[in-house]
Amino acid sequence: MTDRRTQAAFLCPDPHGRDDYARVTAIACPPSTANHFTALILISPTGDLLGLTRRELEVLRFVIDGRTNQHIAHALFITERTVAAHLEHIRAKLGAPTRTVAAVRSLDLALYIPHQLAEAAP
Repeated sequence: MTDRRTQAAFLCPDPHGRDDYARVTAIACPPSTANHFTALILISPTGDLLGLTRRELEVLRFVIDGRTNQHIAHALFITERTVAAHLEHIRAKLGAPTRTVAAVRSLDLALYIPHQLAEAAP
């Protein structure tokens, strides 16, 4: 979290490799909080993933990180055409006319898996 953000939320993959996630929400504590706590961390069920598949969430992560279709294809060992198909499905499920709107909506809905967690998942 940064000085300007008081809350962050994202998805965390199941460490046991199952196709399951938990939603992690961090809420910044005011500076005057006793015991010098900096944030409150909440772990909860994911709620509605809007039908996004594990692979679509992976592609979405790269889009949020500003990667091109070519980069995504190379990183996931798929073709650019497959990336484009995933993006079509993502945009439809999020009701987003562009990839940028899809990225912003997914961040607003906490449908983001940070790359550090995605790389650590089995």
